[in-house]
Amino acid sequence: MSFSLYSSAGSAGSAGSAGSAGSAGSAGSAGSAGSAGSAGSAMTNHAGGPNNTLISSAVALALEGVLPSAPSPIDAVTPVTSGPDALERMNPIFRRLIYLEHLNADVTVAGTPAPAPSDATKTVSNGTVALNGAAVFDLFGPVEGTVFDAQADAVIRAKDLRGDRLAEIVLQQSDVLSFYGGLLQLNGISQPWALELLRSVLEAAMSVVAQIKYAVPVARPIDLMRDAAPVIQTPQHSTMPSGHAAEGFAGAYVLSRLAGHSDADTLSEANLFMRMATRIAENRTVAGVHFPMDSMAGACLGITLGRIYAAKLGIAGLPAAAEGFSVDATKFGNQDFTAPAFDTVVNTTAATPSGLAWLTRTAPLTLPAATDELKDLRSRAEKDLAL
Repeated sequence: MSFSLYSSAGSAGSAGSAGSAGSAGSAGSAGSAGSAGSAGSAMTNHAGGPNNTLISSAVALALEGVLPSAPSPIDAVTPVTSGPDALERMNPIFRRLIYLEHLNADVTVAGTPAPAPSDATKTVSNGTVALNGAAVFDLFGPVEGTVFDAQADAVIRAKDLRGDRLAEIVLQQSDVLSFYGGLLQLNGISQPWALELLRSVLEAAMSVVAQIKYAVPVARPIDLMRDAAPVIQTPQHSTMPSGHAAEGFAGAYVLSRLAGHSDADTLSEANLFMRMATRIAENRTVAGVHFPMDSMAGACLGITLGRIYAAKLGIAGLPAAAEGFSVDATKFGNQDFTAPAFDTVVNTTAATPSGLAWLTRTAPLTLPAATDELKDLRSRAEKDLAL
């Protein structure tokens, strides 16, 4: 019995597929009646839209026919201004770069091999985030040991949630703002500046994360255990800290503060923005691409960056003595990353909290002053959100 990839029934179907392409075209033919209007839309291309050779040639010819042959005197020049007012008229891509520069000004990352605080005989990767030269976040990443065995159990347990979380996991690979938009109106038309602010915060946080991942190379679950069986492609950079956790918590902190919540209310387990950030971070373990300890480290970094960015945006009511975090991931056990667990981490007052041997609270941060550019962005965002 012979076998063909293309059965006779399939051949008939392939003819149908050609027809389906035609049916798409027939829908388009209805639009051809509007082709006269397309000339109108094309007219805007040279007035803020993309370049077009035909339009440029036509405009140049028309100008030659309209302008006098003799050169006209130069009109009075309106001075080009700088500062926040100029940013409103700037190309959005360049404007975002200005905001990123202000958000991460004086924030530096350094990485060196160093002895683990828990074991002076073992060298681990160490990364430090500093503000104006003062450490605000330290991370010691494990290179071997039983910590991976303990964390592997949490990754396996999390697989049970994949049936419920798969749609979230896939979308959150490239979009977390939509999930915050379910808690607070975020629309590109009616809230453009609020979105500009949040995107700037997320990108600024991710810039810091990329540097500390480079400084602290730690293996991913799939590198150590086949049972991780990730349902999405595992990123090729270090597992620690989780970028989704860091940017998620930085964004959630700033958004919650913009929405009028105090620092204490923002860091409460009941805060919806924080709960969403926690779920986004959890989903990375459910997906099989992160250990829970990655999310805990990322969340600590995110809160630290969120406070720094909130200060630069001029958000009032920041704590006078917010402490930083030192995370020794060589001491993690089988602890999972959950909202109650993180609530304990951020709200403890002990230098080395009981039951959290991996965490040390560092000296209080000296939060930076606000910049005019970022204060202006915050003011526009607050108007967008009617706050």
